[in-house]
Amino acid sequence: MSDGDVSPVLKDTDDMSDKACDQEMDKVNSSVSQKDEIVNESNVFHDDRLAEKESVGEQSTDELADTSSGTRDPVENELSQVQMEVFDVFVRLPDVYPNVVLREIDPPHRELRFSVGSGEGVALSFALRRIKTPRPMTHDLIASILKAFEITVEMVRITLNDDGNYRAEIVCSGPNGHHFIDARPSDALAISLRSDLVVPILVAISLFK
Repeated sequence: MSDGDVSPVLKDTDDMSDKACDQEMDKVNSSVSQKDEIVNESNVFHDDRLAEKESVGEQSTDELADTSSGTRDPVENELSQVQMEVFDVFVRLPDVYPNVVLREIDPPHRELRFSVGSGEGVALSFALRRIKTPRPMTHDLIASILKAFEITVEMVRITLNDDGNYRAEIVCSGPNGHHFIDARPSDALAISLRSDLVVPILVAISLFK
């Protein structure tokens, strides 16, 4: 067999080898492509599940926040407090201590009464009747300091009756934010009545029971 006769056989063999390689490469590429699609689908599924979990987590957190904010302080719940005003300050003989009368603004116009010290009674009476004094009284001074430092009395809340002693707090706001300041009801009311703005007086409804 001459060299001219062998060459076509070798060429055919090379062609078959090339075709086999091409087929194997096509199989490999197809397998890699399928794996990539599976990985991509898995990643999409994972991202969707993660987004779903985050959404559920945020919703649960918001619901818990709403629940906690509703139970943090029962006095803040509109259904557990009533708005009142200082209706009168008087002395009923033979008592020696002044009595403060708070009256509910809306019907049924319930009243809350408690006694205060003589000095506090005078301060409340002067503020209620808009009586000016030659020199600032203690509560006048406090009101002037609050105004000078741009602190506003937002409201007065009477929250508790502790063995006959009422507890109150002054809610105020200023450059440093909101603050809740513990106070005697007489002091809180005397300061609020000296404010340039009308200060709401909120009383826990539980105090009427």
